Amino acid sequence: MRCALAALLITGLPGLTGEARADHEPVGEAVENLPLVAVLPFTGVQAKLAEAAVIRSIRRRVRLVNQLAWDRAAKQIAAPSHSSDDIAAVAKELGVAVVVTGSYKRESGGWALSVSFRDGESGKPRDKLRYVMPKPRIPPRVLAKLTVECDEALTAALVPSDKKEEETAAVADDSEKKGEPDIASEELLARKKTEVVSTTRKIYPWFEFNAGLLLSGRQFDFNTGVASFKSGLAIGLRIDGTIYPLAFTRDKFKGALAGLGLGITLDKPFWPDTQYRASSVDQNNNPVASPIVNLATTELRVEGGLRWRFTLLQKLPRPELTVHIEGGLHSFAVAKAATVTTPPDVSYQYALLGLAIRLHFVESVSISAGIGVEAVTNAGPAQTPAQYGAVSTIGFRPDLSLDFFLYKGLKMGISAFYERYKLAIPTTQFIGSAGASTKATSAIDQYFGGVVSLGYVF
Repeated sequence: MRCALAALLITGLPGLTGEARADHEPVGEAVENLPLVAVLPFTGVQAKLAEAAVIRSIRRRVRLVNQLAWDRAAKQIAAPSHSSDDIAAVAKELGVAVVVTGSYKRESGGWALSVSFRDGESGKPRDKLRYVMPKPRIPPRVLAKLTVECDEALTAALVPSDKKEEETAAVADDSEKKGEPDIASEELLARKKTEVVSTTRKIYPWFEFNAGLLLSGRQFDFNTGVASFKSGLAIGLRIDGTIYPLAFTRDKFKGALAGLGLGITLDKPFWPDTQYRASSVDQNNNPVASPIVNLATTELRVEGGLRWRFTLLQKLPRPELTVHIEGGLHSFAVAKAATVTTPPDVSYQYALLGLAIRLHFVESVSISAGIGVEAVTNAGPAQTPAQYGAVSTIGFRPDLSLDFFLYKGLKMGISAFYERYKLAIPTTQFIGSAGASTKATSAIDQYFGGVVSLGYVF
């Protein structure tokens, strides 16, 4: 019973195609041995007449894929168009051997009906039928001719690729003997080259751009517990872009240089004012109620440099490794007031070394995890003589992201990050007013948040 239901889901039903099955069509076990063929909806005026003629011609030799099953698979893997790449992706998902597409549109001098029999593996046309008519109406003689020629085109499209290449080579040999141009082999070479470029372009793009909503929070603590900073999440903006100037070498050196990119990332949270209650005492040194002080707060993170992506395996699930060698600046400042003690302003300047591993489960979905180590060369105002002197700082940042391709190169991403800096303050250097008041020997500066973004890959 389950097998029968599965067959009904994949195989075109008479009611859905608008055609009644003939009594002598294959049934039972014979049907299971027939190749799967998908006839996608034809476009244009009176195109349905041509579509019905194609179905009548081939239905006794194949199992027709239900259009609902095709649409469901196309939606699941984000391949809704009739491009060669999308057709190949859906055909692979359903195990379809041949895909038939058609169009009927107006051209200079008349109307043209085109029907393509496409290879399920590559999405490229194996055979193409074309009929030109002076009027919009498709005459019966054209439909009759289409019915006969569809049977021949299907036979050619079902020939395995290796046999097809052998036949093409034989045609080329005959052409050379007759002194004719080797058109067949040139077409085959062009088709294969197009397929390779199409596949590798997905893996090694020319550029990638993302922009989205940033949510960012911070917590700063001295080991002495004074002058801390704790917050919720502030809303901000993230912009990220990477270009791959050597992408044209994607078919050379196993793509090693094609993934060499230059990128930049900008994070700009928009913080509300930080509120502190001023410390005050009366003439008897007793604490008294004091007003809340609002202090302007700003943050900025900028990173840029080398991003080198390596494809470890081109088959799905496809793993990719990205190496980051970049420089960065991350600053955070709170305005100062004489009546309150605030944490020191920081402006970390660092060299970033990072690794990220990305796994594509299918072409439309990938997950990535990364870790970066930040060697801070300068902590900014925090290490000036007026603050804490020679501060030694190291940082690290793990992150996790999930990407979904919505349509062709358009994608949506969801990511989370955590960033931690550890500041070591020499005990002999309480030379500034801030250092003398806190007597701290270390501090932890933490940042956390997430990003929801839209991007485009080309």
